[in-house]
Order: sequence, then structure tokens, then C-alpha cells
Amino acid sequence: MLQRGAATAPDEPTTAREEPLPSEPGSAPRAGLLPRLAYAGLIALSLLTVTVRPVTELLHLPHALVNLDAVLVPPLAAVALALSLRTWRTTGRFGRALTVVVLVACAAAASSWVLGSPHNWAGFGLAYSSVLLFPLALYVAFHAARHVGGRADVMALRVMVLLQIVVCLVQYVENDVAAKAPFAADLVDGTTSHNFWPAFAMPAALVLALVERHRYRYLWLVSVSILAVYSEAKTALLLWLPAALALLPLAALVRARAARRTRREPRPVTAERLSEWAVGVAAVAVIAAGLVWNPSVQGTWDVFVGHANEIEQFSAGKETPETAGYPTLRDAATAVREGTTESPTSFLFGLGPGNSVSHAAQVLAQGPASGVGLPAPSDLAVQLVGRESRLQFEDAQSSLLGLWGDLGATGTLAYAGALALAVLGLLGTVRRSALRLPLRAAVLVLAGGVVAVGLPLDWQEQAGVVLPLALSIVVACRTRDPQPAATVAVAGASGEPGENHPGPR
Repeated sequence: MLQRGAATAPDEPTTAREEPLPSEPGSAPRAGLLPRLAYAGLIALSLLTVTVRPVTELLHLPHALVNLDAVLVPPLAAVALALSLRTWRTTGRFGRALTVVVLVACAAAASSWVLGSPHNWAGFGLAYSSVLLFPLALYVAFHAARHVGGRADVMALRVMVLLQIVVCLVQYVENDVAAKAPFAADLVDGTTSHNFWPAFAMPAALVLALVERHRYRYLWLVSVSILAVYSEAKTALLLWLPAALALLPLAALVRARAARRTRREPRPVTAERLSEWAVGVAAVAVIAAGLVWNPSVQGTWDVFVGHANEIEQFSAGKETPETAGYPTLRDAATAVREGTTESPTSFLFGLGPGNSVSHAAQVLAQGPASGVGLPAPSDLAVQLVGRESRLQFEDAQSSLLGLWGDLGATGTLAYAGALALAVLGLLGTVRRSALRLPLRAAVLVLAGGVVAVGLPLDWQEQAGVVLPLALSIVVACRTRDPQPAATVAVAGASGEPGENHPGPR
């Protein structure tokens, strides 16, 4: 039975339509080959990145295959660039500008490789599968977000997060991590690594909590956050939890405002609703009590305190037991500055991919985990990142410093331009929605968070972090209005915003 009092929002259009990109009047998401290919390719690579390690171990395949996801990103981006050039006239001004800047970044990396010393084919490959990984993935995401139809991206994101929850929970119980806290937290490594699964699972769960319409959507983030505490995911917790605490209340306010616009009659307080509230309060109490008394939580807190003291001493310029005898981030900054200012060529094009302090240089200096023999990088890279320090946030490896050291001023500026244009383009593809503001904020937070930790960490060079994050951004961009225009409320609806149904046509 339809309620007669329901009405559409006065400032919303009467028919659903896609929002054009900001710099392309009249443009809209397309169903062409390029968006379809980027959409399918990003989903496939994201699923690959969370399954390749267990599959490789289960089937006893060569360990080098665990890096297959990173290796396949440059070919996918190359195909996207080629298709964009082929459809140049229909790509739109913004898409053309992004394509040009990405091509400039790729050309700068090739020039740095040619002019750098030593240069080898391993360094050339790492220039695109590691140093330029993040902008290439966001370029693919930009085209994937313009794909019309289908919700395979949401389903893939659910599968990826749920897989980490199940596997981490099994590992936590099977390895008796609580009894060994805080020394066994590394055993909760999901299907990728204890350093990487929280880095992508927490923002992915945040996006699902934003875009899902059922009342249990917040359990995605709650479950992942608790397991992140159990695995001592310090950086992920410090980065993504504050973002969630800011974005989720904003989304709740937007949903509440949208619900008021539909003029729904309030649900009466019945025994059923009281029981729902009671169960919710009891569940929160049980979770809170478990977190307080769990040895893993106490161990994680002790680690937080210890690392905070380390950072304080490191910031004051004091040598700590953890950094004694190891090159530090301060040494890396000095070495990169001196190396890139030796000549105009090194300033413009750097020392060459893998020859400074990037993750690519660390792979060449230490050798990959697969044991495959690779040529040695420069002496500077061997000296600074040839050994791994006990504390990653203090050692000499740095993606941002490595970007400057590897590619110089030209590559760094092109990298920054490609990131900025890709993010602006993704913001422009966010659907016209009541949740448009929190979804756009989520895109900025997810992309900016990876860059923010680029100084002490290497997330932007890790396919296990970059690909699921790119897919999460695509999900946020492609989410349709949870409360479409021209809707009427259905009697007996549950009261969640977005559960209205289209009115009669």
C-alpha cells in the first residue's frame, strides 16, 4: 500500500541521471570498451592480489608468482592508455589531460632508467610495477568508475573483506595468538601479509559501511578493526579509524536528513524495537568487555606506547636501541638530497629506478622473497636499504624520498600531476547522490592516506594495498543514490534511508 503523504525532495531532479564530469559539460559515464575493460581488469587484479599467495602455497607453485598482481598492472594501464588514444575525440578534455600526464610520467621513468646508473631490465620493470604503481592503478580506476551497469565491484569488495575476516579469525584462534601476545601478532596475516591486509581491509570496510543500505553495515568495519587490533596493525588503525569516526557520522547525518525529506511517519516504540535496542547494547557491551580484557589488546597497547617513545626519541635526534647501526630516514633524506643535486641530469631525472631508497631499490638490494636473482642497484641503495631495520617507520626505505631519488624532479612532478588529475577525475565521477559529500570525502581520504604514509612506509608501491584501495574508490564513485528521486515510501518499510522504491511510472 502506497502512502499518499510521501513526496520527493524539492531540490532533487525528477528523474535519475548521471552527473557529468566537472570539466566536461554533458559528459556521462560510458559503456564503451575502455570502461568495461578497466572495470573488469581492476576487479580481476584485486581478487588476484588477495588469493595469489594462498593459491601459490597450496599448489606449490613458484613463489615468484606472488608478485603477479603488481606485474600485471602496467600492461593493464598500457592497454587503457592505448584505448584512450584510439578514442581520443570521445575521451573528453579531462580524460585527455589525464592521459597526457600519465604518458609524461611513464616517459620520465623511461628517461630516468636510460640516464641512471646502473640500469638493468629489472629496474625498468620496477619503475612501472612499483614506483609508478599508484598513479597507474588510479588511472585504471578513473576509467573503471565510468563503467555503466553491474555491481560486480561491490560483490568483489565484500568477498575480499569477508575473506580477510574469516582467515584472520582462524589464524588468531589456531595460533593461540592471545596467549602469546604481543609476540605472535605477525601470525594474523590474512591472505596477504600482517602489514598489508589491514591497510586495505579497513578502508574497504569503511566504504562498505558507507554504501550498504542494511542496518548491519557497520559490522564490516567493527570486525576488521578488532582483528586489526589483534594483529597490531598500528599504522592502519591510526590512519583509518579517525577517518571512519569522521565519515560515518557525516553519512549518518546525511541519511537522517534524507529520511526526513520523505516525510516518513516515525516507527512506534514497541516491544520488538525495545528488544532490538537491548540486543544492540548487549552486543556492544560484550565486544567492549572482550577488548578490555583480551591479552592481544593489552599487548597492542604496550606496543603503541613503546613505539611512541621510540618516535619521540628519534624526532629529538637521539639514537635508540632499535636504530643503532642501521641507516635511518634522516640518513636517507640527506643521501637523496646530495645524490640528486650532483648534476642537472640527476636533479631532473634522478638516479634511476631502484637506485635510491624506494621499495624498488629495496627489492634489488635485498633480493625478492622468492629468491630470484636480480642485478644489484647503486651503491647508495645497497648502503641505505640493503639491510632491513627492526622498526620500519624509522629505517631508510621511503616511497616518497625514493620517488624523488629514482625519478628526479621531472618524474616527481609528473607523478604528482597524474595523482591529482586522477583524484579530481574520480571525484567528478561520483554519482549524484544524497551521500555525495561523504563519498567524495572517502575518495580523498583513501587516496590521500596512502600518500600520507609514503614517507616512512611503502604502501603506494605495494599492489596488495594499492589495488584493493583503487577498487574501494571505484565502489564509492559508482554508488547510486540510496534514495532515488521520484520515489514513494512503502508502508511498513524498516526506516533505513534508501529503502524506498521507485514510484509508478
